Amino acid sequence: MRSPRAAVAHSLLAVVVVVLAASGGGCGNCSDCPPSTVLVRSSGGVDLMLAPPGLTWSGPACPPYPPACRGDGVVTFCTGIFITGQAPGECALTLWFSDRPVQVVHAQFGSQSAAKACCTGFPVVGDTTFTVPTTADAGVYGGDGDTDAITFLPPDGGAGNDAAPDGGPSP
Repeated sequence: MRSPRAAVAHSLLAVVVVVLAASGGGCGNCSDCPPSTVLVRSSGGVDLMLAPPGLTWSGPACPPYPPACRGDGVVTFCTGIFITGQAPGECALTLWFSDRPVQVVHAQFGSQSAAKACCTGFPVVGDTTFTVPTTADAGVYGGDGDTDAITFLPPDGGAGNDAAPDGGPSP
């Protein structure tokens, strides 16, 4: 025969187990999950000056659909691009500008195991926001002002094999 204390303790233990299971194994509401989306945005909320093909992306972490630029739908139509990681690794977003050199944002995503068990998505590794300045003579920069995750391509996007790597004359 069990004592009343043992029965109460057993019942409380069962309630705790049910609550923990329902909340994702002790994760709570996951309000402190790492970000899983990178934002590339224009400064000042002005439209990005893109030329065909506009936007392209490649890499294992890229979504399975073409990139899309969004604005407010009233005054602006292309002020930001969201990259939500689909796998660990890189998603390289190429911005084909009409007013400046072609630039590539190299968004990096970690494994799901790097986040809490109840968090969804692949956590961003590095900057979560990149800014395209309004002046055409400035390059894209990361959230803390760095440019480590940005590369420039020749005007043809690197399609020509004779492009000089330093922008100098071709051989």
